[in-house]
Amino acid sequence: MPARKIELTKKEELKMVVSQEKYVVVKVTATWCGPCKRSKPLVEKWLELLPESVLYVEVDADKGSEISNILRIRSIPTLLSYINGDPTDVYSGGSDEVINKFFTKMKKHLSS
Repeated sequence: MPARKIELTKKEELKMVVSQEKYVVVKVTATWCGPCKRSKPLVEKWLELLPESVLYVEVDADKGSEISNILRIRSIPTLLSYINGDPTDVYSGGSDEVINKFFTKMKKHLSS
C-alpha cells in the first residue's frame, strides 16, 4: 500500500498529525508555483513506493499560511519529514535532484 495522503490548512491539525503519526512527510506548495507543479509527478511516484505507515501532508502555502509561518517556509516547494514527532529533514526546491535526495533519505529512515 502506498503512503496515505491528506491536505491541511491549520497549525493545530498539523501539530496533532505530527504528534500522533510515526512517519510524516509534509510538502508545502502553491497552485501558482511552477516548480511545485513540475515536481508533483515525481513526488507522486515516490509516494507510491513508501509504505502505508507514512502519512503525506500537503499544505497550500496560501490557504495554509498559518502552517507556512510556524514552519518558517522561505521558498516553495519545501519538503519536510518527521519521525515520532521530531523533525528530521527539510529540503527546498522542485528539481528532480532535490526530490530524489529527500525521498531517498526518507526511505533510509524507514529501513533503520
